[in-house]
Amino acid sequence: WFPLLVMAKLSGEEVFNNVLNYALEDVGKRLEEVYEEEKKLLQAIERIIYGQVAGQETLVETGLSPKFTVEFQAKDIHEVLHEIMVLENKEIDEKAFMRQWDTRKIGRRLHRSFMLKSSKTSGGKRKYSITLEKYAELCEKFAYTPSPEFLEKMPREIRKRLENLTKRFISGISGVSGIRYGNPQTMQQNAT
Repeated sequence: WFPLLVMAKLSGEEVFNNVLNYALEDVGKRLEEVYEEEKKLLQAIERIIYGQVAGQETLVETGLSPKFTVEFQAKDIHEVLHEIMVLENKEIDEKAFMRQWDTRKIGRRLHRSFMLKSSKTSGGKRKYSITLEKYAELCEKFAYTPSPEFLEKMPREIRKRLENLTKRFISGISGVSGIRYGNPQTMQQNAT
């Protein structure tokens, strides 16, 4: 978008504003579509973290550390995803969910996309662990904004890092408006 925004800026403020609004709308749509599966996994992890943190009010009051670690298995994520996608949002039916999401696929995604390390439980099952800091890093990487209820329970530094994540991402595009380009005729002559 940068070259188009530069040309629009040279054409005038009204043209620039129109192109900028379109660019922001386009980026917003792309943010929704890109990393859709990763965002679903982050939403499920959010619920698991929230469940563990919400039950420990004294921990929240005394100060939750960014190093606070939560452990879970791929089957835990599978159950939460099922609850979100099939039961609550009804965005997919039971059969399609089972075809699209299985615990092996979830485990691979946790390992490959999120680079979470796993260890084996005494029963031979894999368990994953994630710190609040790592979760915030993944949210930034995949442009996922957690719910306000979740952010409310987080340590101040994590909360600040995640609030208005989408706005911060998009503001990188709109930063073009503050650039001074000089005389458009001179620039046009230099270009030819």
